[in-house]
Parts: sequence; structure tokens; C-alpha cells
Amino acid sequence: MMRAEIVSVGTELLMGEVTNTSARYLAEQMRLLGVDVFYQTTVGDNHKRLEDTLQQAYSRADIIITTGGLGPTTDDITIEVIAKSLGLPLVLDENWLQYLRDITQKYKLKLTENNKKQAYIPQGAMALENNKGTAPGVYIEHEGKIVVALPGPPYELIDIFEKQLIKLIKNKVGGETLHSRVIRAAGIGEAALEELIRDLIDAQSDPTIALYAKMGEVHIRLAAKACSYEHAMSKIKPTEELLLDRLRDHVYGYDQVSIEEAVGQLLRQKGLKLVCAESCSGGLLGSRVTNAPGASEYFLGSIVAYDNSLKENLLKVPRDIISNYGAVSGETAQAMALGALENAGADVAISITGIAGPGGGTLEKPVGTVCFGLAYSDADRSGKTAVVTKIFHRLLIGSREEVKYRATQAALYYLWQELK
Repeated sequence: MMRAEIVSVGTELLMGEVTNTSARYLAEQMRLLGVDVFYQTTVGDNHKRLEDTLQQAYSRADIIITTGGLGPTTDDITIEVIAKSLGLPLVLDENWLQYLRDITQKYKLKLTENNKKQAYIPQGAMALENNKGTAPGVYIEHEGKIVVALPGPPYELIDIFEKQLIKLIKNKVGGETLHSRVIRAAGIGEAALEELIRDLIDAQSDPTIALYAKMGEVHIRLAAKACSYEHAMSKIKPTEELLLDRLRDHVYGYDQVSIEEAVGQLLRQKGLKLVCAESCSGGLLGSRVTNAPGASEYFLGSIVAYDNSLKENLLKVPRDIISNYGAVSGETAQAMALGALENAGADVAISITGIAGPGGGTLEKPVGTVCFGLAYSDADRSGKTAVVTKIFHRLLIGSREEVKYRATQAALYYLWQELK
């Protein structure tokens, strides 16, 4: 198994001025190629520290990929430090110099001496064509190691990686690659979910099981090494079935399917129309529902009744319910759902009312208290239609924005459960 290390170069990364999305991208691509990434390092634009970092990477990885530091200015030092650390001279790549001449002429720019610096690469290296910038990627095989230098801007890096580098690395890795399937679960925390499948995690080998906590849900990644995707999925299937047997009340989808898409699929299958009634979430629930393609087939809209006067006027919540129980209560949530259902002529309604914070909490109803109402039309055995209502309560943690998001996540989970 080959090992890779990603070295991100740039003082701006260390200072938090730029988010390092390139390292995340490269780590994911290495995983898909079946290459283990054990270390990621970020180092500033300093010759000595970068050389020390590279020497350490050479000692523990088979593939070293650097990002950044390929520009024309004096602080762009990656190529010269790589050359020095490998004991290789820098040589002029005539083809790349001609490319620089052509591109500067095309855009009526002057080819400066520091621009020409980008045409120098370590002896024996391959220049990787960069159609989106002036710095080539660099690929070197030296003393059993592969060293790659990629530009810092993600759009340049990704273009070079996908068009050229991925083939070079695939040829070296060969054989099996890593394939994965992500199971998405909601309505349960990471710790509680792990307890349900602890024995499977302890016994894992191939496929492997990894848990990732997200806001309001948990993702379970099953990964297997195989020569084809189909073979990997056949290895994953038995473990997947064991997980589904234990988590079927929580697993709503796979891979990239969001919970709002899962809800939309059920609404579409059943031919139902949905309406939302929102207070503390401020329209976020309706926004999330419409994130799913084709939402117009089943979503009527969302009534954002933030102030109590709108709860009374738009959703027909009786004033005495708010007076007796408060705007944040199961009774108010139930009345909001009923009002939305009747006014919109929908089949299903879900409501949210709560205290998002940071102020407004009390001992009885602390910040993060959220109540949900669910109302829908249902036919009994005789064929008579009645309106069914349900109430849910949650105490959610986090900032104001996080409480709002978690509230919509919980609402979508309750809706998915009921539709399922």
C-alpha cells in the first residue's frame, strides 16, 4: 500500500487568511485511488522550514504532494526548495517558456523576468500542463519517491490533477482502489449510534466502518478495497445489511442524498402536498425543502409567522393558547400546523416554534427549547377522513444559527419518520 503526504505551502494558510480546501480535495482523491494519507502539513514561505518539512515527508511517504508557492514572486519558493532537497539542479523547460510567451502575447502582457522563473523545473521532472494559470504542475520520480508540486489556487490544482496527475498516480498504484458507500442517519447522536453498532466496529477489517458526526445527523462510511466498484459493493453489502437492521428507524439515505431529498421522494411517491409553518427558524425549513430538485411537485410553501400577531392572523392560532401556554409550546406548535394545513389546503403540515437565543430563555424554557407540530389528513377503515396531529419537543444546543439549523433537521426527521 502506497502512502502519501500533503504539504501545503503558504504563510497565508498558517495565518487563516485563506481556507485550505486543496488539501481536503487531495486527501479525498488519494483515498479514492487507494493511497493512504497519514500526514498533512502546512508550512509558511520559509526556505529552511519548508526543506525540513520535505525531508520529513520523504522519510515517511511514497508520494509527496505540495500545493502553493509556484508563482513568480520572491516568496514563491516551492520548486527551488524541492530541487535543493532532492539534490537536483533547476533547468529551463523550453516548452513552458514558449507557453508563457504565447499567453502573455495573447493577452497583450509583458513577459517579465520573474515570470520566466516559472519555466524552471528540477532536472528530470515533467511539467504538467496548466491551462488555467502560468505555473506548471511538476511531477518527479526520484530514488523510489514521487514528488508532485501543484499550484495553490484550487481551480488550477483540480484541473491539473483530474486531467493529468490522476492517470500518473493510478499507473503507479495499480491493483485495488478504495470504494465507499455513505449511510446517512438522523434522529440519533454519534455516541448513541456507536453503542448500537459497537461490536461491528470492533470486528471491522474489510470493509471498514467510520462514523462522522454532522449537525443533526451521523454519516457512516463503509469502505472496501477492490479492483472494481461492483466488487467493492459486494464486499460492503453484508455489513450494510447488518447496519440497516439495527438503524432502520434512522437511516434515511445514502451517499449524497440529503434528508430534504429523502422527504421529497416520499411526498412524491405518496402524491402528498406539504406546507410549513415557521417561527424561530425564520423560513429556513422552507428553504431547505426547496433545495431538493423538483420540490414544486409537492411543496406548497412556508408561512413564516415570527410575531404572535401573524400566528393569530395567518395561522389562526387562538389567542388564549398563546396566552395560556406561550408562543413556544406544544399547544402552539400544534395549532400552527393545523392552521397551515387548513389554510393551504395541504395534505401534510409541519411547524416549528422555539427559542433560538442567545436571549429569551427561562428556567422552564431555556434557550434551545423547540416545539414541533405535525398535522395531516388520514382516512380510517370506514373511509372517513380525519386530521391527525402530533407534537414533539427538543432541547437543542449551539449558537442561534445552529439551533435554527438543528430545528429544521429535527423537523425533517420527524416528517420523514411519519411519511415512512
